[in-house]
This record gives sequence, structure tokens and C-alpha cells, in this order.
Amino acid sequence: MKSKLLLPLSLLLYLQIQAQTSLELKSLRYHNNSGKTLNYLELSQTKASLNKILDSLSKKYWQIPSQLANELIIQKTNASLSPSIIQLSLIDPKLGNAKHILLTIDSSKQGNKSNPNYFLNIEMAELPMSSLNKLINIDSSLRKRFLSAPKIGLFQIIASIQLNNGDTVFKKTVSLLIYRNKRVKSFGFPHPDYGISPKNFENLLAKGLSIVLDQSNTIGLLEIEYDQVKMNDYFIQPFIQDQPKVFISSEKNSLQYLWKDQMQYLQYEEPGYEEIYLTKKEKDSLPKNLIKEIRAVDLRYPFFALEDSRDIFSDKNYTLKATVYALRNSADEPRTFTYNVRTGLPLVFVNGKTHIFLKDRDTLAHFKVSIDTKDSKKQKFLHQIVETYNGSSITMENKPRTSTQQYAFIIEGAFKGMSLKINCSGMRGMQTVIREIYLNNKLIAIAQGSTSPEILTVLDKNLDSVTLNQLLLLSFSRLF
Repeated sequence: MKSKLLLPLSLLLYLQIQAQTSLELKSLRYHNNSGKTLNYLELSQTKASLNKILDSLSKKYWQIPSQLANELIIQKTNASLSPSIIQLSLIDPKLGNAKHILLTIDSSKQGNKSNPNYFLNIEMAELPMSSLNKLINIDSSLRKRFLSAPKIGLFQIIASIQLNNGDTVFKKTVSLLIYRNKRVKSFGFPHPDYGISPKNFENLLAKGLSIVLDQSNTIGLLEIEYDQVKMNDYFIQPFIQDQPKVFISSEKNSLQYLWKDQMQYLQYEEPGYEEIYLTKKEKDSLPKNLIKEIRAVDLRYPFFALEDSRDIFSDKNYTLKATVYALRNSADEPRTFTYNVRTGLPLVFVNGKTHIFLKDRDTLAHFKVSIDTKDSKKQKFLHQIVETYNGSSITMENKPRTSTQQYAFIIEGAFKGMSLKINCSGMRGMQTVIREIYLNNKLIAIAQGSTSPEILTVLDKNLDSVTLNQLLLLSFSRLF
């Protein structure tokens, strides 16, 4: 019986000795540049995640456990007053900025968790994007990506380890460049102050700390791709929760997506243009309301902007015909205008329901186009963010901050005998382009993408595929 007790006792003694040495996070200082992303460090969930991350990495790289100090100091600092927050110009992206001191931790030293042998200090800073221009030996591929890819933020992590006597025995820096995902994966408006979600921020911490705490890792600059965090609102977010998402792939002028177990194939043709001459013969063939609206703008180069499209699976052809005119001198023009993507011309949509959407020769829709319209009933909440992975909202600021929604343009008229309204949050090619599609004053679908729809949710489950395709082709026309 005694021999059976020796093994557990010896194992317990060994574990006690190993636990006598530990690494304790003593201070965590951070500095925001223009955003507020690093404020996540104040969240209890982030601190709990940080504790787990550090303990795991400390055991992996130093063979000792770690913990957060009971009196852990989390402090927002001014970068100019913090000498440890260095400029990116000191970092080589291939070699990092580690002091060439190999730290060997002796786990047999006498100590306990209340009196650790090693103290960890972490500093995080958001840096201006211009700092990347000072990188040593920056290669052409990085420079090309930096100039072309959409960026969220540039952060720096500095970790230093000290002994009980205050001597610094290890110090290392890594920088983290965050790009925005090229493909849209979630609905909503990007927050102007918070770059990524708290969940992604925890992932960012894990990636960055795994580099700075590994003596053998010489990476100085890590590039990561994330979704940009969305702000909360009451006119998009409530409608997409628990709704299935349909992802749409695009290639050149074609769209493809799966709807009701059937692949849908849509295709756009290159836009065309047809001049309008108000001769007696042509006036007789034009609607009177169209002639009236054209004359109201003093005949300044009116023409039809045309775009053909096709629903391949349903074998249906469509034509969007918008009546516009080009400005001779946009600086002197009091009305709001938009530059057409293809021509680069400053175009104004003629007033009234003078624009039509045709199936062959049959008119499916006629509508007007309103530019730069605010909707005071629709507010975005800058003090709240939305976790994209589960749709939950998090209040980050005690004082509410709101922003009134402004639409780049609104399509409003009639579609197949029903009232039609399409609210368009941005022009084609912008970062956030959301289309809210209403039929008979009911929101039936929301689509989002930059140059074409990339993600879609359909709220009206009875909507047939032909009608849905018609509305998508109209909503994401390249004439707008």
C-alpha cells in the first residue's frame, strides 16, 4: 500500500516545483491613433481571453504558467509620452525588432504565484498607415498590396520581460497590418472608429503574442485579413438576424447564386447610349411627361442611358432605360449629380418617373431617381457594434451616438402593378453598397456588394426566382 502512494506524492512534488516559477502580466498600456479599436482591452471578455492566451503561450515557449496580476494596470496612454512605443521605421519586416538576448527561464527557482519570478509588460499602439512607408527593405509585393488592398488598421505589440529586480531580460516588437476582406461576408455599415470585432481582436492578440513571445520567430510584420466591424442600426440588423444568407459569385458581367435549390445565372451587357432629338417626329413617339421633364432642364444634352441584361436560366431579356443629361460645367450646376462609372461623365437623372425597366417591349417598372436623400427615421448607432459571427450588439460607449442614414440614391415607382422602392446606400464601387428592396411598402430583400451583389437575404419566402432576379438586375445596374 505504501509503494502505491509514492508515485502520486512524487508527481505532486514535481508539479509543485514546476509551478513555483511563473510569468505575470503586470501592466498593459495602449494608445489609439484615430480609432478606438484598442479600447477592447478594457472589456472583461478580452481580459479573460488574454489570460488564457498568455498562459498557453507561456507554457509553450517558456515552459512555465502565466497569470494576470491582481493589480494589473490597463492604461490608455499618449504615444508621445510613452518612450516604449516606437515608430515602425525601426522594424525590419523580416527580422522583427527583438533584442538578441536569449532568455532561459529556470523553473526550479523558488517562488509562487503570489511572488512570481518574471514580469511581463505589454504595450499596444495603433499607428498611422503612413508609417508603412518607412519600413526597412519593404518588398514590391507588400508595397503593391498596401496600395491596392482596402486596409482597416496598423497595430504594434511590444512585449518585455523583467526580473524581480527590474532588469529587462527580453524585449520584442511585432506589427500587425489588417486588410479588409475582399468579399462581403456580413451585412451592415462599417464602423468609422472600431476596426474589427472583439472576437477578431482576441484572435489578433493571439497571433501577435504568439510571435513576440517566441524567441525563434523573426517575423516583424504580420498581414491579416478580417471583416470590418459593423455599427448597429434598427433598419438593417433586425431584419437579417436568423435569416439565411445567399452568397453571390460574380465574374466580369455575370452573376451566379443558388436559390431554392436552383442555380441562377444573370448577365449584364455593356451599357449603351442613345441621343434624344426633340424633332416633331420623335416628339410624337415620346411620352408627354418625358418631354415636359426634358424641357424643364433646358435641353442640356439629354439622352437615354441603356443597359441590357439577361436571366439565362429563365431565358428572359431585359433593358433598363434611364433618361439623363450630361453637365457642361458641373461646378456651376446647382443640382446634385453623379459621375457615371463607365463614361466618367457628370450625369443628372431627369426628374419624374421617366426611367423604365423593360422585358422585351413590355414595361415591368417605371420609376424616378432621387439623389442624396436623408431619412431621419433611420438611425445608425455609433456607440454600439455588432459581432458578425452571431449578430449580437455590444454597447461600447455610455453616451449614445447616432448618425442619420443618407442614401446615395433612391429608386421609387411601380413594378408589375406594385409600389416599388429601392434604397441604395452607396454608389457602385463604394465600400458599402446596400440595397433595401421594398414592394408594396414591405421590405422583401436586402442585398449588399461593391460593384455587384455579393450577399443577399430574402425576407419574402414566397418571392419567385424570376421576380427576384429582375429586382437584383435593377438594383445593381451599372447606370447608377
